[in-house]
Amino acid sequence: MIFTSILRARGYDNLIDIKGGYNAIKNSGKFDLTDYVCPSTLTK
Repeated sequence: MIFTSILRARGYDNLIDIKGGYNAIKNSGKFDLTDYVCPSTLTK
């Protein structure tokens, strides 16, 4: 909810707060997700 408030303040519209966050989206099975990991987040 805080994140959507920040985005709204910066001019973004049509945002929703999903109860359970990313895990809820992932576990719903309604979306095809990949195992992609942003290279900048990997530790060396």
